[in-house]
Amino acid sequence: DLINDVLDLSKIEAGKLDLNRTPTDVIALTAETISLFEPQAVEKGIALRFEPETERTETVFIDPQRFRQILMNLLSNAVKYTERGEVTLRLSMLPSPLGQGRDLRIAVIDTGVGIELEQQEQIFEPFYQADSPDGRVRQGTGLGLSITKRLVDLMKGRIHVVSQPGEGATFRVNIPDLEPAAV
Repeated sequence: DLINDVLDLSKIEAGKLDLNRTPTDVIALTAETISLFEPQAVEKGIALRFEPETERTETVFIDPQRFRQILMNLLSNAVKYTERGEVTLRLSMLPSPLGQGRDLRIAVIDTGVGIELEQQEQIFEPFYQADSPDGRVRQGTGLGLSITKRLVDLMKGRIHVVSQPGEGATFRVNIPDLEPAAV
C-alpha cells in the first residue's frame, strides 16, 4: 500500500496520472466502499452511516478507481480517529451552475478526536500526520489526505476540513460539473 501511495503521489505530481472517466453509479460505488469499513466500525463500537441525499441512481462520467480512492482515504481516517460515536458519509448530486452536468458533494463527518486549527492546512501535505489531541499514536504514512487532495484537484474539485479538537471533523469534497451518463 505504501509503495502504491508513493507511486500515485509521484504520478500526480509529475502530471502523469490520467483520469479514466467511465459511466459510474456513484451511489452504488459509495455504498460498496462504505461496506468495506463496517467490520472495523463494529469492532470499535461506532456507527457507520451512509446518507445519500437522493433516492435515484446517479450515473455520471467519473474515474471510479480514483473516486473510490478518495472515499477510502476519507473513511479510513474517520474510522481510525473515532473511538466512540459515529462516522457519517453524506452524498448529494445537484444540477451544476457551471453547465449541463451534476455537482457531486460529499461530506464525511465523524465524532472523533478532531484536528487543531494550526494543523488543518498541513494535513494535506505529503507524509504529514497531525498530532492526535487524545495523545494516541495511530498507524499511517501521512499520504492518504495528500493523495486525496491531489485527486480532487485533478477532478477540478475542492476539499476542505472543519474541525475542533474533541468535537470531530467534517471533510467536504465538491466535484463540479460531472457529465451525466445515460443509464
